[in-house]
Amino acid sequence: MGSAERPTDEGPLARHEVSLRSRDPAEASAIATRVYREHRLTILGDRRAFAMSLDAASLGPITLGWLSYDTEVRVDAEPHVDAYQINLVSAGQTRAYCGSQRIIATSETGMIFRPDKPTGFAGWRTPSQMLAIRIDRQALEDELEQLLYRPVTGPIAFALALDLSRRGAADWSWLVSTLAASLFDRGPLGTFSAKIDLARALSLIDAQTRRDLRVIKDVRNVFAHAENPVRFISAEVVAKAQKFAQWRDGASARMLFDTAADAAEATISARINALLYEHATPA
Repeated sequence: MGSAERPTDEGPLARHEVSLRSRDPAEASAIATRVYREHRLTILGDRRAFAMSLDAASLGPITLGWLSYDTEVRVDAEPHVDAYQINLVSAGQTRAYCGSQRIIATSETGMIFRPDKPTGFAGWRTPSQMLAIRIDRQALEDELEQLLYRPVTGPIAFALALDLSRRGAADWSWLVSTLAASLFDRGPLGTFSAKIDLARALSLIDAQTRRDLRVIKDVRNVFAHAENPVRFISAEVVAKAQKFAQWRDGASARMLFDTAADAAEATISARINALLYEHATPA
């Protein structure tokens, strides 16, 4: 049994990671509450077999986490006004509800939980991993306002069932699953370069953003591999920063680095939010 929480980097590309495996239901519930939302955990299967595993990382307004239990459980939550949540099941069946809606989630049917309804799910008769995605409500609704050119006055009326057999939903599911796997080196995207190339291939970023991200990678590598302390005003860092498209004589390497990183994060978040909004239904 053990857990760890740590920021993995500093600056605009920082993410906060949680890695936990616990046989203590109280500890498991407390960590999951901190990462996602307050909930009630009920053990339906063999209590002696209980264990929860969670690997999660927060990237700006989005939290991605791999969640599993070693015995059947039920998780119930009251309305949580701050976030939407999407759960993707890798195997078996999970019973889920959101308000009055009820579904059986499978590898072909995901779950979208609205922030204004009581929600819950029960499963893990068959051991498997679930990808649990938390999206900040304000960030998603702000993005929707920009797409619609009008105010969003209430929660987006997502249907509980996300049909993953549809091409758009299947592409979105593959995208977030691949990104989540890469965060914990579970797939072929363990390097920053591979993640940049994937984002470009999926049209999450344009060519200019890809170039800037490659410069960010080069700058970070200088800091990571320097034998002596370096700063953003150090010659080797400035030499890399001069590759930014916005570079001008006398420009601040730190300012260009931060600006490019913020722009890339905003671009990717906007694209993911736009893909997710395609599955909203009228209230």
